[in-house]
Amino acid sequence: MNIGRTVDVAADASYNAFPSLAVTATGRRVATYYSGTSHVATGAVIKRRFSNDKGASWTSAATVFAPAANAAYKGFLLTFVQVGAVFGIGWRNDQSVSPPKGTIFQARSTDDGNTFGAEQAIAQPFSYLSAIECPIIVLADGTWVTAAYGDNTGGDNLFYSVAIGKSSNWGGTWTWTTIANGPAASKAYTEPTLALLPNGILHLLIRCTTTGDLTMYRATSADGGTTWSALVAAFTGEARPNQTVTSDGALVCLYRSRDNATGRQGVFRVSRDNGVTWGVETMFAFGNQPNGYSHAVEVTPGVLALVTANELNNSICDVFYLHISEIGAPTPFADFGLANREARALLNLRGVIAYDTLDRSDEAVLRRMDTGHAWVNYANSGHRLVSGNIQTVNAGSTPTGVFSAFNTRATDVTQIESGFTFGGKAGLHRFPNVRFDKFLPVEPQRHRRKYHARTLHAHS
Repeated sequence: MNIGRTVDVAADASYNAFPSLAVTATGRRVATYYSGTSHVATGAVIKRRFSNDKGASWTSAATVFAPAANAAYKGFLLTFVQVGAVFGIGWRNDQSVSPPKGTIFQARSTDDGNTFGAEQAIAQPFSYLSAIECPIIVLADGTWVTAAYGDNTGGDNLFYSVAIGKSSNWGGTWTWTTIANGPAASKAYTEPTLALLPNGILHLLIRCTTTGDLTMYRATSADGGTTWSALVAAFTGEARPNQTVTSDGALVCLYRSRDNATGRQGVFRVSRDNGVTWGVETMFAFGNQPNGYSHAVEVTPGVLALVTANELNNSICDVFYLHISEIGAPTPFADFGLANREARALLNLRGVIAYDTLDRSDEAVLRRMDTGHAWVNYANSGHRLVSGNIQTVNAGSTPTGVFSAFNTRATDVTQIESGFTFGGKAGLHRFPNVRFDKFLPVEPQRHRRKYHARTLHAHS
């Protein structure tokens, strides 16, 4: 698994969040995002930036949609549908009433994402609140499919339902069918997303926001979204569950985790059986309070380009871009540097003395959270660290990386097995099935215990 370094898309002291990404036929990356003064702000707009160098740099922002008084745009999800054409579907809410009403709209660009046409009204799936976080899926027969959520009365006690939308004329008209009834189930079904699996089946994930239920539910359709299987639990998580199918058939889901007691993290899981079972969470967003809304597109086999958002406080949230590869393929312009002996040894999984590994020098790249520590304090597969805190070493005044060890042998504090993470300004790499021996406690620092790793061994 490789995670490349991050590149700021929108870091201007505003609250920039809920981003979307399209990659056009020319290779241009087009990103749209919400921009306001807080997570929910009257007057919030949709902005657009693009990159012509594979995400290495981004243009200045252009406002695509600005709301009327007492309203706010919430999101605008992009899909590249043909040469030169980028289609977007989004929603805005009317905050002059309580609870706010929601309206879905669409718009398109015919110049590779440079500009977008005027907002186009469409049929709504629900009569009071209609909201959407699902990009358009194009089926083999040309039918467009998406998913939305909402309610019909504004008084459903926040029990939202999910509807599937279909268009056979490129968004000219839409028909909607409710497939998950929230009030009937006493559930808040929100932020559904779709993926088209290699076998032609549509895969649906739904976030649940009912108090005490953080389940992501799944269902499938073998007839293009007309009929659906019953909802079943997939895994636990928050934020919209963005789904991407890779060229080797893997289904990758990006979302926000709440399993980690140290903070909510931007993570992904991979399924290799069309969503029936899922691998462990892998963190890609570095910080205790990421916004966690992400959108990924496969750009080369095994490599995903993505935009995501990191909330620094209640009024500042940044959008950034990076590449990840869950199969370990090299990621563009940002892979882990191999300039020093220690890095080469780590990549070869040979014995090495680990030192100078607490990275404070690049905390801006690590999203400026907790001076660069918090992103490693993550317990893989639900395991907790032996000490209950971060395992780090810092033997020098110019730290160059970070590592953390994940515990699967809580009865033996001299051996910590399983995940190993080593990273810094240039990226982050995790090696499974690694054992650390001879951890020696040294002087405590703040609330953490520090350890010195004498040797590192690989084992199966």
